[in-house]
Amino acid sequence: MEDLAKRYFYNGFHCAEAILKAFNERLALGLNRKTLGMATGLSAGMGKARCLCGCLSSGSMILGCLFGRADSHSDETLVFDLSRELHERFTSAFGHACCRILTRNVRWGHPDHTKNCGELVRATAAIVKDIVVETEANIELNKAYKNRAARPTRKKTYAELLR
Repeated sequence: MEDLAKRYFYNGFHCAEAILKAFNERLALGLNRKTLGMATGLSAGMGKARCLCGCLSSGSMILGCLFGRADSHSDETLVFDLSRELHERFTSAFGHACCRILTRNVRWGHPDHTKNCGELVRATAAIVKDIVVETEANIELNKAYKNRAARPTRKKTYAELLR
């Protein structure tokens, strides 16, 4: 998973795009071109504003796609908890969630910038993968999930697809 996201990044996709595209492919999420395009503006910390890292933004989009709600009456607690967990693991690993700070020691467009952000893409894909696998394994224990309709039947689990 991590290598696929990193490969997309090194082949010209931005951070948020690379992660979303990799998960879409590996988990067969069925996200179309327009949906994948929504990640473009999240890259470079929200369209080069260099605020929230695009890796985190797309990671939260993936968690929402997999475990989010589709109506206003459903409980949002699960995805809120998972997105916060993603944020906490990311900031624990890298010290900050702000693109400007994460890239302060590299010049944009320079190979060091690509290397730096390639590592963020790889590591974030790994964190999201771990959260997805852990959540799937324990989903029935989650209070926010208990009142939902049964989990859709898939031939393979997320864990199997993410190997």
